[in-house]
Amino acid sequence: MTPTSQLCQSDLFKKRSELLSCNVRVVLSYERAKAIGLALGITLNDTLNLMQKIWDIHTDPIIVRDEAATMLVTIQYNLVAGTLAKYAVTTRPDLVSLVEDILWWDVIGQFCLTELGRGLDIFRMKTSATLLPTGEFDLHTPSPSDAKFMPPTIPVKGLPCVAVVFAQLLLPPRGGSSPVNHALTSFNHVHLPPSALLGDVTKSDTMHHDFMSSIWHVAVGSLVLGSVAIPYLQVALFITVHYFQRRHVTSLQGNPLPIISYRTQQLPLLHAIAQAFVLRALHKWAVEQFMDKNLDVRVRHGVETLSLRALPTAIPIQGAAFPALHNVYARARSRA
Repeated sequence: MTPTSQLCQSDLFKKRSELLSCNVRVVLSYERAKAIGLALGITLNDTLNLMQKIWDIHTDPIIVRDEAATMLVTIQYNLVAGTLAKYAVTTRPDLVSLVEDILWWDVIGQFCLTELGRGLDIFRMKTSATLLPTGEFDLHTPSPSDAKFMPPTIPVKGLPCVAVVFAQLLLPPRGGSSPVNHALTSFNHVHLPPSALLGDVTKSDTMHHDFMSSIWHVAVGSLVLGSVAIPYLQVALFITVHYFQRRHVTSLQGNPLPIISYRTQQLPLLHAIAQAFVLRALHKWAVEQFMDKNLDVRVRHGVETLSLRALPTAIPIQGAAFPALHNVYARARSRA
């Protein structure tokens, strides 16, 4: 049993999202994300010190129910609350109340890092925050390619938005998909108070190190997002085992026989079960290494990178003989 076990039986998670409109499904995913987070009772200390709850939330079976909610949860708690928490407990105690609001979902947090025209070269970002004589800041996006890419900054349950859209013809939405309202975020000389700067204005001698430290929770996100393949595989195995037991064929003697009786079906199933246990053990080891502050930070990043590659690619699924597991796991792999 997990803290979220009761949520599966609630109306919020029983609702069939594929029957709803896109906008309603977006709102539903936010509501589910909030329910998941509150069920686990994540605190400022959990996000600051990467306590077990942060890791557990990404391997909880409830995340299989709504992948958009999973993304919103990890943005809310890891990227936003986690980044703000280290300032809140040191130089910016005024941020404590904001972090608490984020943890309780009284405020939705987003993480605007990647720019449309950069990607991995984000260290050379073009978005600027200019210090003004008044001590305030001018936040500005110089060009469209400098817009912040990916964070769903579109208001939820806010003002209506209309648009004239030229679009290519698409097939109807696939059942069970959970959209995230990603957006392009830009700034047109937005005036900000001095408190908007999390750090200070003094020049650093270790700019690149400071930058990497500021986005530390992006590395955390890489590790936790790779781990979501584990519950996807476990759920796929559960479905497949029951399917193999339920489906019968006629034996040479004319008797009904479940297909799980055949060696050709047992081998890939047992192989996948073993891999599920191995991957969970790998994830546990990777988290322990990643959290070991005695290791060089580059080694810890290496563990995160290797785990991200290993978790979604370690299982050779035989699609022809094992279609149920292949289809569900492939979906998990594409998101991890």
